[in-house]
Amino acid sequence: MLASAQQQIERHFAELATVRKPFGFPVYALEHGLTADEISSLAQAASDDLQRYGVRNEIWLVWVVLAAEAGYRYGGEEFWSELEIVPHEWRNNQNRTWLRHRFKRFSERFAGPVPVGRWARHFSIIAWPIANAILPRYLQAHFAEHLFAHSYSLAELSSSNDDQIGRFLSEHYSGSSTRFSDFLQQTHLTTTIIVALREEEETDAPAPRIVPAVLQRIVDDLEKRRTSKDYLRAARKVINTRRASVSAALGGQEPHQTTGASGSQAITGARLVARRMAERSLLIGAMFPDTAAALSKAGLATTRLTSATIRLAGADARPEPALSLLTFSRRDRELSTFPRVGEPIAKLEGADLETSGVLDPLLQLREHESWVLRRYADGLYREVLGGHVRPGHAYVVVSRTGWPTDATEAAGLTPLIARTSGVTAYALELGSTLSEDQRLALAKLKIGAVTGSRVEPLGLAPLYRSTDRPTWLANEAVTLRIIADFDVAGFSVQLDQGPPEVLPTDGTELLLELGPLSLGVHKLRVQALEHAQEARRGVTEAAEYEFAVAVPRPWPETMREKAGFRLIVEPSGATLEHLFSRRARLRILGPVGRTVHWSLETFDASGHRFVSGPGGDTVVGGKAANVAAVLDRLRQSNSDAIDIAHRIDVVASMGELGRQAIAFPHKVDPLRWHYDVSEEKVRLIDETAHNSPVKIRIYPLSQPVSPQSVDYESAIAGIRVPSPGLLAAVIFERRIYSMFISAPARTKLNRLQDLGLRQALETEKSDRDAVLMFLASLRRWERARPVGPQALLRKLITIEKIENEMGERLCGHDFMRTIIERNERSFHQAQRMVGGSPGFGVKMRSFPITYTKEEALAAFIYSAKLYSISGDEDQCRTAFEIAFNPSKLRTGGGDDARKLIDHILANRTLLRGAFLARATTRYAELNAELEAC
Repeated sequence: MLASAQQQIERHFAELATVRKPFGFPVYALEHGLTADEISSLAQAASDDLQRYGVRNEIWLVWVVLAAEAGYRYGGEEFWSELEIVPHEWRNNQNRTWLRHRFKRFSERFAGPVPVGRWARHFSIIAWPIANAILPRYLQAHFAEHLFAHSYSLAELSSSNDDQIGRFLSEHYSGSSTRFSDFLQQTHLTTTIIVALREEEETDAPAPRIVPAVLQRIVDDLEKRRTSKDYLRAARKVINTRRASVSAALGGQEPHQTTGASGSQAITGARLVARRMAERSLLIGAMFPDTAAALSKAGLATTRLTSATIRLAGADARPEPALSLLTFSRRDRELSTFPRVGEPIAKLEGADLETSGVLDPLLQLREHESWVLRRYADGLYREVLGGHVRPGHAYVVVSRTGWPTDATEAAGLTPLIARTSGVTAYALELGSTLSEDQRLALAKLKIGAVTGSRVEPLGLAPLYRSTDRPTWLANEAVTLRIIADFDVAGFSVQLDQGPPEVLPTDGTELLLELGPLSLGVHKLRVQALEHAQEARRGVTEAAEYEFAVAVPRPWPETMREKAGFRLIVEPSGATLEHLFSRRARLRILGPVGRTVHWSLETFDASGHRFVSGPGGDTVVGGKAANVAAVLDRLRQSNSDAIDIAHRIDVVASMGELGRQAIAFPHKVDPLRWHYDVSEEKVRLIDETAHNSPVKIRIYPLSQPVSPQSVDYESAIAGIRVPSPGLLAAVIFERRIYSMFISAPARTKLNRLQDLGLRQALETEKSDRDAVLMFLASLRRWERARPVGPQALLRKLITIEKIENEMGERLCGHDFMRTIIERNERSFHQAQRMVGGSPGFGVKMRSFPITYTKEEALAAFIYSAKLYSISGDEDQCRTAFEIAFNPSKLRTGGGDDARKLIDHILANRTLLRGAFLARATTRYAELNAELEAC
């Protein structure tokens, strides 16, 4: 049976390859031409043959076909179980490598697909059968939704037969499945699927890209899900019927870029701002430049401001630290006295020449006859750099000297009472049209006026995408309002290269709706016809208006932007563990007092939503502890789903204001651990190519830094998890894949002591070697994924114990035991134990918590130098990192690591200062949270 099946399959693929070869179309192993019953019989016979003889080259195509069928059924969790009839019959790595070589032979002989991208690199064996499965079932729902979301763009690209379609799909995916994201890197494959769907109904196709029966099989499976069916049909309708063209006015032009490459944007200097108050009172201030960006662009560190000060214009008070400029960036501050000519808004004192040379020009106002500030929607008046005005807007005009009353009245200026000394201020409200007399009066005061015709959007506001052009979507009507600042008889309108059309009007404006437009850039040319005794005589200067028509954006992207509030996590980049352990927090930026409904959504390996659980309500502006309590409830009620999830979303919804979600993904790795709760075993899933050895280590919770070796076969079969738990780690190609499994308690837990955390951390190693061991352990435990009841709590306690044990080796037993008490008395005692200059200990005990990491490091280095503790910045940086964030410290390997630790052990005073600063800041942060509660 197997021999005849081999011959039948070989003839079939040879004929298919002959037909497709002239067109360069690949042949997929899923296109075998066998029925479902034939595949079932073939699988049983091949399994019997494997048990008796092992893998045989004589029936290699049979296994290629069966593996492609397994790839089509693959659910995203484990591949080999889909191929096996007898459990573990494909565990042998030599057999797996043999299968990969057979797929390579299939590719060479029949022009089969070659997997590429991250998927091919990390899953170098199973990537072959899955690529030959064309579109596995577990990815089909994602494919249909992604296809629908970008159907308009695909309609524009569908005439292309190269990989442009696939590249577009890969670059524009931002969904929940990392596996689907990896799959989209097979750009040639996804292009083939799209083009095959487009050509399915075309009778003149030279050769089918995918066998019709296989394509129909994929479509039928897609349509078994109602949502996928709707998505697929809607998307195919657009792709097959829409053929939009690009306007001839585009003429091959490249879109105008608003910004250049990263770092090329100009840093703007200080500008005037103002705010109107009651009874004609006016506050005048200055918008400060982005100091950090200016220094970065000049290649200077912000620490250069540490020893400098600033003095605001006209301020008699003591100078402020120059570091304040970092907090002033892009913010306005009131000026009590207007700076004199040539005087900056803030004078920099004590800075070096390089720093002064960068910042002094940015802190200087541009000198003018008068400053014109336009009112914006937020009520703030901002400086108009050109100093001109336009009809229909409100302004504030600031001058060092006042003007005659008759001149200001003619220009429409109303005096204001400025709280800033040294200036005179006026208000200017301009109507929709500007008379010639008022324009001339403003000109005498050297205030320019811009008049003419304007084109404005009406109705649906356009989008502003990567260019500065307004953009409408292809399914929206482009409606414009054309306005003149004077009476007109009509307008001459010309779209792209079409003929001009004269449209009369009775007033000063015209409403214009443009018909369905092609995708691309369009140009509208408008001329206002002057009002005269003879109609439509005399034409003003033409105004040209450029806009674009684009494909509609996918709704998942726009939903996040349209919500009437924002959900953010602080600090940025925090993990879900940080959130649950209250080392990070969620904040809502929105209407104060509104109710927020919280929920949690988990996603399985294929990226489909697995669990959605409500967690409770809070209000915007409420206590941070209330949100933390909701997260605790979500964690407890969904602990099992969280343990096995491949992605977790924390969701906040607010009725008609929409919903916001923060995703915490977990990438699917070729080596990973799976915990079987029923058997209390952790099992290794291995989908690597075994190009290098695989090492397995376990760390019982009772001995969290002492490894125990486990053989590969035992890890594959499953390792029993002893109480209270263990950390399982596998090392492959210098990467560690780890999971911490917390065993369920045998009795009810009433106290922390009941967690069973009696841990042995003692070692006979030297201080240097012990510190290196603890650092490696911290990295291992930080990265381990917690699974099981109380896993997160047990993991955090273990990490804290390792940190404290390492601190004893670095700072001494008595010192660490003192600061661990965490109270003001113990901190005073630890301060005296630091050593060196007493001022250094005082400085570390009062170390502020308001600094960013960079600012805190700079302050620590500054204090170490000031009190002659250490003048070596590298030594200071290492001491700071090992105290504040030890798991992130990069030591290198071998001699480099040993030299680094020896270098900091040579200065115990510096280390004790760093650990005291960390302890006091954590204590202050905890007190701040308690006060907030």
